[in-house]
Amino acid sequence: MRRMCYFFCCTVILALIVPVANVKADERVILQKEFSAWREQLKKQRKDILRKHNCNELTFDNIMPAPDEPELWPLWRDWLSQWRKDQRKALNYDDKYYSVKDFAWIPSSLVSTKFMSWDMLFINPETGKYTVDKFLEYGQKEYGGFDNIILWQAYPRIGFDERNQFDFYRDLPGGSEGLRGVTKACHEKGVGVFIAYNPWDTGTRREGTSDEAPEIEKSDDDYYNLSDGSADRRTKRGFQQSCFETGNS
Repeated sequence: MRRMCYFFCCTVILALIVPVANVKADERVILQKEFSAWREQLKKQRKDILRKHNCNELTFDNIMPAPDEPELWPLWRDWLSQWRKDQRKALNYDDKYYSVKDFAWIPSSLVSTKFMSWDMLFINPETGKYTVDKFLEYGQKEYGGFDNIILWQAYPRIGFDERNQFDFYRDLPGGSEGLRGVTKACHEKGVGVFIAYNPWDTGTRREGTSDEAPEIEKSDDDYYNLSDGSADRRTKRGFQQSCFETGNS
């Protein structure tokens, strides 16, 4: 009797599950067709824009808008995930730097500010001294505090004379030692520090050697170097490798 009841219950459950599974499969097929139609419409809209503005250089390859219909969003996420995989493969992407212990703090460093080195909240123009506390207090008041700061030293002044990007750092109060003091003061407040390195600075005074070697050795491992700007990927990787070799990340 128990076996008959068990068999009967299993039969009923299967009878209920199979139609539901078929309905879900049918719904997915319908949604897939709708998503494919949306993608074709998106392609057409992009072609129309290119044709209208007669611009062959404009690209939408890295713009991934989502459809308006929420029921299509899961398929859009799948599409986006596959696009990311394809891009990593095409770029021969290597994420080894993200697993370096020294960089473990970065994912939680969310609030960042990039500012000109002569900002009067950062340097007192009358005394010629840094006002780090004043600058960080401003960040606390306006944004709840900075997690890191990015010091931008050269642009847009670079190019008016022979000074290179490193000369602009040397011209700051106290030169390299002054920057170490800034970094120490920021670290005491729990704020990370980036200084900008510009690979595209090639038309100013040369140091007599590569950018990667002397300036990193002169810098203190208490602050971080940030490769910034549009430059050849090989240049950036070479600079990163030099940072690791000399202990500056």
